[in-house]
Amino acid sequence: MKKILSAIAIAALSAASLCTSAPAVTYAENPIVQTSFTPDPAPVVFGDELYVFTGCDRQGNNDFYYMTGWQCFSTKDMKNWTDHGRILEDTSFSWCNANDAWASQCIERNGKYYFYFTTTNKGGGGRAIGVGVADSPEGPYKDVLGKPLCGPNWDYIDPTVIIDDDGQAWLMFGNPKCYYVKLKEDMVTLDGQIQSFNLSLKSGTKYTEGPWIYKHDNLYYLVFASMVDGFGGESISYCTGPTVTGPWTHRGTIHEGSNCFTTHGGIIDYKGHSYSFYHMSGIPGGSSFNRSAACEEFKFNSDGTIPVLKSTKNGPDQIEALNPFERVEAETICWSEGIKTEKDENNSVCIGSIKKGSYIKVAGVDFGEGADKFTACVASAESGGNIELHIDSKTGPVVGNLKVGGTGGWHDWEEVSCDVAGADGEHDLYLVFNGGDGYLMNVDWWKFEGAGSGSSEADQTYIFKSTFEGKLDGCSDRGGATVTVSKDEAYEGESSVYCTDRSASWKGVGKSLNYKFKAGESYSFSAIVKYNEGTPSTKFHLTLQYDGSDGEVHYDKIDTKDVAKGEWTQLSNTSFKIPEGAKSPLVYVETEGDSDDDTPATNFYVDNFFAAVDGTVIEGPKNVVTPPTTTSPAQDLKDILNSKVTKWGDANGDGDVDMSDVVLIMQSLANPDKYKLAGSGIYNADVSEAGGGITSNDALAIQKYLLGINTALPESYSDNIKTVTAPATTTTTTTKITTTTTTTTAAATQAAEHLSMKDFTAKVEPKIAEKEPDSANQSKNGVAYGEIQKKSYYSTTCNRQKDVNILLPPNYDPNKKYPVMYIMHGYYEGIDRMLTKGNADMHTREMIGNAIAEGAAKEMICVFPDVFSSPTLKSCTGMDETNNQGYDNFINDLTKDLMPFIEKNYSIKTGKDNTAITGFSMGGRESLLIGMKRPDLFGYIGAICPAPGVTGSFNWSSDDQPYFLMITGGSNDTVVYDNPKNYHNNFQKNGVPHVWHYVNGGYHGDNCIRAHLYNFFRIAFQN
Repeated sequence: MKKILSAIAIAALSAASLCTSAPAVTYAENPIVQTSFTPDPAPVVFGDELYVFTGCDRQGNNDFYYMTGWQCFSTKDMKNWTDHGRILEDTSFSWCNANDAWASQCIERNGKYYFYFTTTNKGGGGRAIGVGVADSPEGPYKDVLGKPLCGPNWDYIDPTVIIDDDGQAWLMFGNPKCYYVKLKEDMVTLDGQIQSFNLSLKSGTKYTEGPWIYKHDNLYYLVFASMVDGFGGESISYCTGPTVTGPWTHRGTIHEGSNCFTTHGGIIDYKGHSYSFYHMSGIPGGSSFNRSAACEEFKFNSDGTIPVLKSTKNGPDQIEALNPFERVEAETICWSEGIKTEKDENNSVCIGSIKKGSYIKVAGVDFGEGADKFTACVASAESGGNIELHIDSKTGPVVGNLKVGGTGGWHDWEEVSCDVAGADGEHDLYLVFNGGDGYLMNVDWWKFEGAGSGSSEADQTYIFKSTFEGKLDGCSDRGGATVTVSKDEAYEGESSVYCTDRSASWKGVGKSLNYKFKAGESYSFSAIVKYNEGTPSTKFHLTLQYDGSDGEVHYDKIDTKDVAKGEWTQLSNTSFKIPEGAKSPLVYVETEGDSDDDTPATNFYVDNFFAAVDGTVIEGPKNVVTPPTTTSPAQDLKDILNSKVTKWGDANGDGDVDMSDVVLIMQSLANPDKYKLAGSGIYNADVSEAGGGITSNDALAIQKYLLGINTALPESYSDNIKTVTAPATTTTTTTKITTTTTTTTAAATQAAEHLSMKDFTAKVEPKIAEKEPDSANQSKNGVAYGEIQKKSYYSTTCNRQKDVNILLPPNYDPNKKYPVMYIMHGYYEGIDRMLTKGNADMHTREMIGNAIAEGAAKEMICVFPDVFSSPTLKSCTGMDETNNQGYDNFINDLTKDLMPFIEKNYSIKTGKDNTAITGFSMGGRESLLIGMKRPDLFGYIGAICPAPGVTGSFNWSSDDQPYFLMITGGSNDTVVYDNPKNYHNNFQKNGVPHVWHYVNGGYHGDNCIRAHLYNFFRIAFQN
């Protein structure tokens, strides 16, 4: 905000006179709020929501910064913002003057919310910083002081607040200087003298007001409004420093200039993304004194600097879909016109002032398998009207029409429903209001019902599935071709999409990729194509078009195939990476040709246009490997073929039957030139219709066997073989199969011969040793020990490189596959702790090497990760909820980043049979949490002196049980005390078979760790 009578304020008034009458630019989805003016945005993350606190510029044609209160909005997806209404009025506190409710910021501490704001003091003396306290972000806020916290002083405006890693809170504010002062633990008492920074660090850039203090990674950022030579109005500049009080180094400008003279900034990290908030003139009635909050996404540069950002019409991308099958507050809005929000007598926010033609857009609504009913809670003191439900645009297809009658009052609520048809998949939803003259209705909330209500989490594999059953499914023409739904041809179902009027080969069928697709990440894409006219074969491409960071448009081939006329052919790539920095990505089907060729190109059909998570094999027409051509008597041939089999189902010939065999079969069918069955593998794999050739049915039969659905694989070739020969060479034919999905990620595979958790625990429990013998940790002559490798991988969860230690088995052979054990450290510890450096030297390498040499343990790869997985902190900074969350976030880093890295770079077996997890202290807490959440991945679970904080059922269903659970506790543990035993009691109460391993004399450290690992190494992978 502006300091009254300052030179800056005088300049502002002069500049304002030039632009108060200028028409505001109407943006598409930026500013983020259209129902009121929202200056001075202050973002903060509470739980899984991002909140923004703003001021309220007075409605009407203002000639100064008349601000009547403060309001609050929140989002979970960065597109749809829920209005929580006005949380505090300008005169809610008795000592505050009217119309002076300037900039603010909110912070949480110990379950209380502290709202710091600017106002003027009725007693005189100038502006002041006040503070209100509430039990929720939305208030109500109480005046606990009855007076200003700082001031009155004309300099004291625009508070920003931070709680540093050591727990010390700081308050900063000011114009034309930046002041700072400590706060006591109660957050409402100053601790020491108010001091000031010198932020005139660069010629041509002058600090003016609006400071914002924030920490990202290990660097502190002080963002502020500034006057920068060459730009009209205020810009947003920033400094960085090693501590919360500097010393500060000027780093540059984030936003250059402003279209409403002032600006007010705040940066925040949320769900792995970074955002910059500011205000602008951007909705009807906007001016220098009627401002609106806006937001842009950005990425920090590698040196910690922030790029210069341009104001955009669309703002940030959506980061998750909205679930319409839960109650959605009507004031949850991406964009609106002709709408206002208000509160009823119960302090509940609703939308009102609705007239004919008013509408609300809600972005990225996921209807899943479909909705068939819409319900809204409405009120009307008049005759009501209609809510038309449109998808994709406010004039798009109508999927429902809700009739609303009079209810007797504007807050006399009734629930009204209508039928819905045609709403499935993900769409923008438009609620368009229709009726007579005057105000029509108020709306409190709405929701949908239907088959899609259970589909949002049911299938997380596919990102989109366009099957073209009677509709285009979000696909459209590229370059002006004609794209229609056709029933003349279909790979599956009754219809496909037909692309005609192609005046050039690059014109085709395309689909824009939405926020679910991230630049720098990989996905599986597939489209099935066919043509019936022209040359015997035509080359088809599945192509990605995108805007690169270099400003150029790029075209990358996802897959290319020669397609035979009249044959359905699949274009696919199970792991295609969208390049870093790619914007506006579009996937499309085209044919081969010169990009400048304007001669007519082949008409073609497309069906089953799918995208899925990385590694997903999306099935289509397959190349089927068939035995060759000489004939032989059936009985003689059966003997020949049976003699070739080494182990039924072992397609890759490694001696085991597991998911890697399933994957290889599917890969060989999808890309026979790259993936081949060799040697005995081609015989071993032919299990479903022995002697009939390798098909996806063989992969399915093996998978069913691994899942326990089938109890055995065939033991010999079928008696009904008539005329086939042993495979010497291969030929290919094309067949059509039903679409199913196989993913190359680790899957739950429990073969029928495994003992149950109860039986396996009973088998191994008598062998548990309380402590390991001294010799277990010693290096022995003649015993080979594994190599320790320190590696680094990029964590998308943490947005940074992370180190990991990997202990290979002795004489590691990359041609052999090994099970994997993940071993996790505790609080404040690192990747060496469980391997080499504990309270004293650890000898984990020797312990596992000796066990393998004795034949007591399986050869395995041991992984020692950095468990701390905060997206904002590189290392643990304290024992608090923020740091706890950094550890609890490891499940995402482990499953999304680390496990794929291990699988890609080492020769491993996958699935719960071959994966174990254990950890010490906080790592033990994480192993229990992860083990309960992902029983599909981990068959062996351990916990050593596990820390408090594990939540969950302390149970598994009979289908999800791991094979083994072991909890270790020590009699002399003075850190977590009896907490391990409490976990043991919880599992015992639920009847979960497990081993409670109690170490007499065991402390919170090495001797419990060694005793646990000695046993756990010998038990893992033995079932």
